[in-house]
Amino acid sequence: MKNYASNIAKVSHSTTLFATWTGKRSADTDKTQTSDVLLKHVERVIVHAGPIYEFLDELEGCLGQFQKLVLFEDSSTSLAKTDVLAELWTKVGGNKRQLQDLDRQLALLKELENYRGKVLVSVTASIELTTTVVHQLEGMREYLQVQVALD
Repeated sequence: MKNYASNIAKVSHSTTLFATWTGKRSADTDKTQTSDVLLKHVERVIVHAGPIYEFLDELEGCLGQFQKLVLFEDSSTSLAKTDVLAELWTKVGGNKRQLQDLDRQLALLKELENYRGKVLVSVTASIELTTTVVHQLEGMREYLQVQVALD
């Protein structure tokens, strides 16, 4: 802020000097001096513009990150809102038919699981019985082979 105030004071001083010049100086000298003063001020503005540009560039990057965050939060908030509205609609009774359909499907799945369990018991028993029969048949075969060998 101090540099800004001193720069304004210099510009004011230069303007005052320009206004108090008398006609004794040549127009070319006046133009050259005025151009020099303006050039110095423009150079100062350019020098001060560098850090401002860097700051604005960094700010632009931060705003990009901020936008990503806002979009993410917007998406997650919209999903949460949808969930809350669906839950509310269910509590109000708007989803009764869908809930009944889902309950019927769950009941059917539970019955299928019970049936699967019974079938598994039957299959396991059949496997054990088949194994027992195979062992008995192998035993009979060995017995018969021995009888044939003795005759």
